[in-house]
Amino acid sequence: MFQHCFNKLPLYAFKPNCYNMASTSFSAKIYYNRQRIQADGTATVYLRVIMNREVIFFNQNFSWPVRFINTNVASLLARWKNDHEAHDYNMLLAQELSKMNEVNRLARLAGRALTVAEFKTEYKHFETRLDFIEFWQRTLAERRENGSIRTGSADVTASSLECLRKYRPTLAFHELTIDFLDNYKNWMFNKQGYDSNTVHAKLKDVRTYINIAIKKGYVIEYPFKGFKMPKQTSRIEYLNEKEFTELKQYFFEKLDGTGTSHERSCRAWLFISYTGLRIGDAQKVTHNDIRGDVLRFIPTKSTRENQRVVEVPLIQLAKDLINTEKGKILQINSEAGMRADMADIAKKVKLQSTCSAHVGRHTFATRFLRAGGRLEVLKELLGHKDIKTTMIYVHVDLARKKHEIGLLT
Repeated sequence: MFQHCFNKLPLYAFKPNCYNMASTSFSAKIYYNRQRIQADGTATVYLRVIMNREVIFFNQNFSWPVRFINTNVASLLARWKNDHEAHDYNMLLAQELSKMNEVNRLARLAGRALTVAEFKTEYKHFETRLDFIEFWQRTLAERRENGSIRTGSADVTASSLECLRKYRPTLAFHELTIDFLDNYKNWMFNKQGYDSNTVHAKLKDVRTYINIAIKKGYVIEYPFKGFKMPKQTSRIEYLNEKEFTELKQYFFEKLDGTGTSHERSCRAWLFISYTGLRIGDAQKVTHNDIRGDVLRFIPTKSTRENQRVVEVPLIQLAKDLINTEKGKILQINSEAGMRADMADIAKKVKLQSTCSAHVGRHTFATRFLRAGGRLEVLKELLGHKDIKTTMIYVHVDLARKKHEIGLLT
């Protein structure tokens, strides 16, 4: 029950001899059940919380002689001189009561009406108030559970969390400053090699969970005020036909059958470029999703209320890339691992693009339209809800421009 984090709690949380935090809606004190006194005169010690006339009991998992329990002063009395056990238990009870007080206090400061369910959750996970990363992980799990975040979005957010954890395994809330954000941004650019859009997306996820913490009553000096977010670019990256052919040849001549990490990543990238799948979907689809020559699946970005089935006909080149007989149709590394592998491969093939999974999706869409495919069909293949999203692919690549302008006389 007790966690030894007494020296971690903020000093203002401790109010010696003031543990009966009575208010019109909240009070907490030591309690024991007078109907359940054991034969040896001891009883289990509880902490009793009353919120809006609802009573909650928290078992402290130890017993104490009832004649040495003084609920009026909210402490255990020493059974004899220098009763060290009484002193230790009182310290632990003070710690738990202070945590309860802090949960209630922060809710009041945020002007938030705290429900019993919310109080139980925030008290149980009190340590997450010390570490932003732990808070993010717990909150993300709760949002997954209650369906307030889509599966695909949750997976992307989890990737952002792992990136932050790689930079800093633990991160106290008071360390969330504008200087920290600048250093983290530079680390993603210089050490991880992320592009501007990726860094922007990961910082945006940090900002989202800081805002959630503020709404939950965490007292934080907002670090994004005055912070310069990296610019987003709307340019669509894709491989032209020459680059695509060179990458495909490199795979079949150098990698196919090697079983290396590079082979798995390049195989997955090519499959995406022939089907238009998102990386999250490519990681999850199985042989059970294939009916004849058609891959049928519900995109990971679908909401519970809007689960649309996407059907993608598999051409022979796509089927040739499936190298498993059951289970998942591809053995894909993590998104970060695939990005690193494809960056290495792009250098070896001397491509300008780093060939992220999304570049594979863009390449599929671009090649489809260039081959004469209709926009409304592309919308369905990509699983877009609105054709306006698909319209971003209606562009003319540089090679086509050069060809057309060469026709002028």
